[in-house]
Amino acid sequence: MSSFFRLLIRWPLPRWYQLKLFYLSGFEVRQVQEWAAKYWEECVKHKLYPDAAEEIAHILSLDIKIVLLSGTFKLLARPLMDYLGVKEIICAEPEIKHNCFTGRLLIPHPYGKRKIGFAREWMKDRDCDWQHVWAIADHFEDRFLLQYVRTPIAMHASSSLRMFARRHNWIVCDEWHEFRKVIENDK
Repeated sequence: MSSFFRLLIRWPLPRWYQLKLFYLSGFEVRQVQEWAAKYWEECVKHKLYPDAAEEIAHILSLDIKIVLLSGTFKLLARPLMDYLGVKEIICAEPEIKHNCFTGRLLIPHPYGKRKIGFAREWMKDRDCDWQHVWAIADHFEDRFLLQYVRTPIAMHASSSLRMFARRHNWIVCDEWHEFRKVIENDK
């Protein structure tokens, strides 16, 4: 078992946080997968930036590893991962017993400052350090993680993150072609 999962299994969670997915309690995994797929098709896919999949494919072709660090859990993130071709994710882990969700979390949602610890454990298991990491974010709560990485990028960012990024002289991109230039200039 990796040190990442040992750490999180021992991590004491307050009871309210363990029950974060109470709304899924009792539902079969298959049913939630169907809902997630339907939600992806009807509500999410069309909201993605048109060039996102193409640009992510370009980044992957440069032998750059992409890890999705998400506040959601894998079953809900899977359609996005498949669409973008991203193979690794750091995310919340719901408890499943007898093929049904219990409503409890085994691994908490990576959110805000907590993302730093998740990223640190992932890097430790892969002998990587912050000087080799870029981070792309769009929410103000991600500013904590962005402060640690070599190359922080605010991409399609909220107004609060955009202002914070500019104050810290971080890269701000509104279009994927701008991001491609950033990558090419780093070679």
